Amino acid sequence: QADIIFEIPVEGDVTRFMALYGDYTKVPKICPIRSCRYYFPAISQGFDAFYVNWGIDETVSDYLKSLNMDQIEGITNTGGLFGRDQDKRNQGYALEHTGYFDGTQLPSYIESKGLRTDLKEDKKGPAFSFNGMEEQIKPASSDCTSVQIDFGSQSAAFTYDAEKMQYLKQINGNPQMDAVTGEQLGFTNVFVLETEISVRDEIGHKRIEVMGGKNSTGYYISNGAVQKISWEKDGGKESSRLKFYDENGEELTINCGKSYIAVNYADKTTFQ
Repeated sequence: QADIIFEIPVEGDVTRFMALYGDYTKVPKICPIRSCRYYFPAISQGFDAFYVNWGIDETVSDYLKSLNMDQIEGITNTGGLFGRDQDKRNQGYALEHTGYFDGTQLPSYIESKGLRTDLKEDKKGPAFSFNGMEEQIKPASSDCTSVQIDFGSQSAAFTYDAEKMQYLKQINGNPQMDAVTGEQLGFTNVFVLETEISVRDEIGHKRIEVMGGKNSTGYYISNGAVQKISWEKDGGKESSRLKFYDENGEELTINCGKSYIAVNYADKTTFQ
C-alpha cells in the first residue's frame, strides 16, 4: 500500500526497506518494523514525513537528534502503536522480525499528542514532477523489461508486466509477495541511484552518501524502457527535496503510480 519504497544496504550488504505513505491517515498495520539507520530519516526529511522506527543505531543518535524530525520510536513509545505479532512468533520467526507498527492508530495518536499535520510550505507539492494522470510516457532511451540489482548479500529483480504496466519485484530470486494481500509487489516506476557506500565501524554499519549531486548517476525505468539520469537532494540538506534530472539537466517528469527507489553501489545493476 506504500506509495514509495526505498531499499538500501545495511550491515553485511543485506537491505532494509523504508515505506513512504502519501497520506498519514491511510497507513496500515506494518510488520516487521525494524531499527533505524541514519540514512533513512536523512531521506525521509525531504518529504517532511513522520519517521517511524523501532530501535536505532546508537552510534548516530546525536545526528538523529540534530535532524529535529517528527519521530515515533517503538522502544520509548507507550501509545499502543507497537507490539509483537503472535502469529509470526508461533511460526518460529526470530523476535526482531515480529515487531509491528499499527498505522491505523496513527491519526488518533497524532491528534492526542497535538503533532503538526500541515506540510511545510516547500513540501506541499507532489513528491516528484509527474506526467499527466492519463499519460504513460516511455523513457527516451533503451527498451528494458528486466532489471537486476546486486546489493551484495541480497538482490532485487524486476520483470515488466506489459498488461499491468508495472515492474514486478523479486527478492533473492523469488517473487516478493505482500503477506497480507498475497500479491507480488509491483511498481510503475523503478529508480536505481548509484552512490558511495563504505563501512564506517567494526560492527559493519554503512556510511552512505544520500545527498547526490548533478554528477550522481542514476537510472529511471518505466513503461518498458530505461534512461540514465542524475539525482540530488536539491540544496544539499536533509530537508531538501529529492530531485531527478535527465541528461540535458532538465528536471525529470515521471509516470503517475507507485515508485521503488534503490540506493546502491555503482555498477551493480544490469538492464535487459
